[in-house]
Amino acid sequence: MKKLVIYALIPMLFACATERKSIAQINAERNSSQALVTTASLDQQRKQRQNELEEAILRRQQDRMETQTTREKTSVVTDVLNVIFR
Repeated sequence: MKKLVIYALIPMLFACATERKSIAQINAERNSSQALVTTASLDQQRKQRQNELEEAILRRQQDRMETQTTREKTSVVTDVLNVIFR
């Protein structure tokens, strides 16, 4: 009777050990997937910050050019008025 119980328990124990291994594999795969998603998310955030920085730089450059153009126009008008009113 004891041998029968032992022979019945061995396959069950083996199945449990195999199941634990499968669960461990599943957990490892899940953790790996989460790491990949986290890495992809960080890359996306980094690219977005880079794009925002580049856009801000372009906006500042455009603002400077517009300011320079306005100053040049003002200077021309002022020069013309000075010639007229002298």
